Amino acid sequence: ILSALVFGMLHMNFNQMPYAVFLGILMVLMMEACDSIVAPMCMHFFMNGISTTVGYFSSDILRAQAEAGYHPEALAGSETGMMAGLLSVLTLVIATLPLAVLIIYAVFRMHHRKISEVFKKEGKDSGDERLPEVQEKEHILDIWLILALLVMVVMIVLNTLA
Repeated sequence: ILSALVFGMLHMNFNQMPYAVFLGILMVLMMEACDSIVAPMCMHFFMNGISTTVGYFSSDILRAQAEAGYHPEALAGSETGMMAGLLSVLTLVIATLPLAVLIIYAVFRMHHRKISEVFKKEGKDSGDERLPEVQEKEHILDIWLILALLVMVVMIVLNTLA
């Protein structure tokens, strides 16, 4: 959850942060399923490609509407435009979330792993390999992580207000 939160914050944008955190959780699950960072990297490349393609065609559609006499800014800012946008996003989520869950489940099965293993505190049992004993208790949150998170929050606020 912490790595997904940092992934969302690194997008430096309050608009992208909620779904980036959610996608970060999905990517962590894929990384755990494959035991490799390659699958989440491919997911990220694929999603960025879709986003770029949609942005390209959206600008063409808005340009065509403007040439036809419509005012795309007024339509997008209207209650009808906002409801249409929300409905399209909701439809997309309903259509694709089950597919994403099935893909993650299939990858776990292909690698002979269980999703419940991800949430165990002991970590993965890798046979004879043992981690070295740690003398002092380690904390997830240390001063450097807290400072980095604060810097990211400040950058997000500055990017949002600019």
